[in-house]
Amino acid sequence: MVRRIELWLPKSQTRAVAELLDDRAPKTCEAIWTVLAEPVERTLLHAILSGENVLFYNLPPIAKPGDLPLENHKVRAGAGDLMFFFMPAGQLAGLHGLADWLDPSGNVYEVAFSYGESDFMVPTLQGWRGSHWATVVENRTGFAAGCRATRFEGTQPIVLRRIEDTDPASAPRDRPSL
Repeated sequence: MVRRIELWLPKSQTRAVAELLDDRAPKTCEAIWTVLAEPVERTLLHAILSGENVLFYNLPPIAKPGDLPLENHKVRAGAGDLMFFFMPAGQLAGLHGLADWLDPSGNVYEVAFSYGESDFMVPTLQGWRGSHWATVVENRTGFAAGCRATRFEGTQPIVLRRIEDTDPASAPRDRPSL
C-alpha cells in the first residue's frame, strides 16, 4: 500500500497529493506519518538561498529525531520533492529571529517543498542534510504556482494531512477535486 498525504494551500485554494517514499526513506516516512496522525497547519516561507522551494520549521516533534538515519539524501532537489531536515538544539545559527516558529526544545524540524530546481549544497556543507521522503504526484503544476506565490506575496498557510483511503471520493468536500 502506498501512503499518501494531502498538501493544502488555503490562500490559493490549491490541493496536491504526495506519495511517501517508504522504500527509500522508511524511517523518515514512518516518523512523519506518525506526527501527521492529526492534520498539521503551519506557515510557509520562501527559501532565500537554495532556490525554488518553500519551507516551514516547526513540524511537530518527532520521537528520537537524532536516531533517524540520513535516508534518500539529496543535495539537488527537483520539482515535487519533499525534504526533511533535522538539526539538534544549538547546532544551527541564525534562527533566533524565528524563535516563535521553532520547537521549544530548540530542535529544528524543517520540511521543504521543492517546486522547481533547488540546491541544498550550502546547507549540506553546514551539516544540514536532507532526506527526500515524499514526492508530489497529483497537481504538481498547481502546487508549484501556489508555492511560487510566496516568493512575491509573502508567507501563506499550509495544511498537511494523511490520506487514509486512496479513494478520490475520500477527499474533503470543502476542497476542490483534482
